[in-house]
Amino acid sequence: MYLDNKRVLITGGTGSLGKVLVRRILSGQLGSPKSLVVFSRDEAKQHDLRMDYLNHRRRPTK
Repeated sequence: MYLDNKRVLITGGTGSLGKVLVRRILSGQLGSPKSLVVFSRDEAKQHDLRMDYLNHRRRPTK
C-alpha cells in the first residue's frame, strides 16, 4: 500500500484532519508505515489522542 515501510510525520495531529489521518494510518487503511510521529502544539490533546489509541488497542476483537 501507499505508506508501507515509510516514515510518516504528521503535524497538527490533534486537529480534525490530523486525527482522521492518524486513525486511518493506525487502522492499516493506508498501509503499514515503518514509523509514525505525531506532533501537536497542545500537549493535553496529544496525551488524550495517545490514550485513545492505547485504549483502542487493548479492546478485545471478535
